[in-house]
Amino acid sequence: MPVSGQCPAEAIPTLWFGMRCDFTRAAIEGALAAGGIEIVAVVLPRGPKPFGAGWPAPPFDRGLHELGAEVIEVDRIAGDDLAAILAKIRERKVALGIGACFPWKVPAAVRDAPSGGVLNIHPSLLPMFPGIGSIRKAFEAKVDTTGVTVHLVDEGVDTGPVILQETIPILPQDTLEALEKRVHCVEHRLYPQAIKLITESRFEVQDNRIRFI
Repeated sequence: MPVSGQCPAEAIPTLWFGMRCDFTRAAIEGALAAGGIEIVAVVLPRGPKPFGAGWPAPPFDRGLHELGAEVIEVDRIAGDDLAAILAKIRERKVALGIGACFPWKVPAAVRDAPSGGVLNIHPSLLPMFPGIGSIRKAFEAKVDTTGVTVHLVDEGVDTGPVILQETIPILPQDTLEALEKRVHCVEHRLYPQAIKLITESRFEVQDNRIRFI
């Protein structure tokens, strides 16, 4: 059934894990444009407040507030920060977590709280080139293809069940910058598709892949 148990016509409550960066912003915008979700809150690394707590929120945060989303700042996902995230998931009945450039591992307590788990997107054809620097690793390895993978987050690093993958050829004339641009274009297109698919479809995990039924 759909991850929330709700009718697919209803907006699925989601909680995001990201950074104050263009990638997180583009991922959120793409998912909202595809429709079907509500962004309850975005978990971000705690930013500096050089002029005290009364200093205005950063533009990134103000944009989220305009969408009706709360910002949850964390130093780490443990202790009070972990409790705040779990409380928000329970309070708003969050059905799906979505990672977009989040720098830390999401612990099991958070992964298991939403009915649909937590998604992540990775710029390689997993299981090849997990971890950071994947585009550069593929480019320097001189392989013929790389790609993009959307997967569920598990206890490992980029090891969870695969939802969607798309292959990207590495062209003879490619520079690293040109390849990065093409990979990011695919990421911004594929992630909304995967989010919509996982929220509206019945699925099961089979051989570390999501099988839609």
